[in-house]
Amino acid sequence: NVQLNRTLRNHLQALIDMLEVLTDCVQHICSRQEMVPLEHVYSLPSSVLHIIKNTFLHCKNSESLYAECFHIVSDLLQSLFKGTYGLQKQLMLLLDILSINSCATEDSIRIMASVIHTMLEICSAISSIDHALHANTWKFIIRQILKHKSLIKDSLKHSDIFSGLCEDILFSFQSCLQLAEHMKLSGTQEIIDYKIFQRTIKLCRFFANSLMHYIKEFTSFLVDSCYQLHQTYLQIYSKFPPSLHALVISEAHQDEIARGFLMSLDSLLLPLLAFRPFVEVVLSKTLALSPELHFPQCQLLLSLMALLPSQPQDVQALWNSGSQLPEEIPRLPLFAALLLSLQQCPSELSLPVFLQRATETGQAEGPLTFYHYVCIHLCTFITSLSVSHFHLLETLLLETVLGPNMIMALLAMDVWCFLAR
Repeated sequence: NVQLNRTLRNHLQALIDMLEVLTDCVQHICSRQEMVPLEHVYSLPSSVLHIIKNTFLHCKNSESLYAECFHIVSDLLQSLFKGTYGLQKQLMLLLDILSINSCATEDSIRIMASVIHTMLEICSAISSIDHALHANTWKFIIRQILKHKSLIKDSLKHSDIFSGLCEDILFSFQSCLQLAEHMKLSGTQEIIDYKIFQRTIKLCRFFANSLMHYIKEFTSFLVDSCYQLHQTYLQIYSKFPPSLHALVISEAHQDEIARGFLMSLDSLLLPLLAFRPFVEVVLSKTLALSPELHFPQCQLLLSLMALLPSQPQDVQALWNSGSQLPEEIPRLPLFAALLLSLQQCPSELSLPVFLQRATETGQAEGPLTFYHYVCIHLCTFITSLSVSHFHLLETLLLETVLGPNMIMALLAMDVWCFLAR
């Protein structure tokens, strides 16, 4: 239908022309002065962001929307995407020079919070379309949140922002592993594939660092997000060697991912050590994990054991005492949670699953079996354990020695010998 094709193209061209006009308007405002008071452009940010979001969604869904007509309008859709990209870039420049009075009205606060939330929706729309734009949009979101923190912190949907970062970390990490697996299975390492692999590691690290900044600035607002953070951490480690559920990737790529991303991910734990809701999630007595997450849970608990000795006594007590009062959320002592998780990992304890252990100088020792690795870390942890917690540990070790699991009984005896010394 020639008329239909012409109508489609005319409509898309009209949209492209409209985007150009809007871009010129925003650019004109930016060029007029160094700082723009928000009250001078009240209606602009929300309306322009609405157009940007829906245009990106239109481009994202264009193949299914246009079906057999897609090839007729693909060139215009590409121009539409570029025009929307240009408009968003110009709007972000304007928002960077917006000034908000410290005595801002509720409307100003609402508008800025709305800008952040709409940008978050845009991130979701473009995550699979353009990685560079996706990362730049997240940079803008974090920058604006920190810039206007004192005004908008109580109006933000912190759980949505946190959830978006966690989901993007998982998506980027999965892409990284798939690229590494492809290079391993194909037996070749094309330059293009390797460059994409390196860029994806950088993207993972960027999201982890963004999450770190957010945790440090808004810890008190993340009570409801601790479960998702815990699950995100476990899912990442469940997909990475030496997990039995990991994809097959080369040792060289493992090292690159570990140095380029996982070290940043592990740094998230430190600011959460004193955060009770996180402790209650990790050590919950009712924690229900799928089988592939038990080994990562052990890795997490061992990492926490390595961090705790340098913490104040009250933080150590929070992790090592378990719940003391009826009104507290039931939680296990850290060493009890570890032994309980280890009972769910008979394959990892029996098979030659190897882990690297760092020395005091930061250098990696030769690979250790998981059993040996756990034994060393648990005994090292005991050296910093308060004497007031010894009775809890001894009771637990006795129960484990008398229990039906032979490997766990051997581990408990090894640890008990060290404790006795």
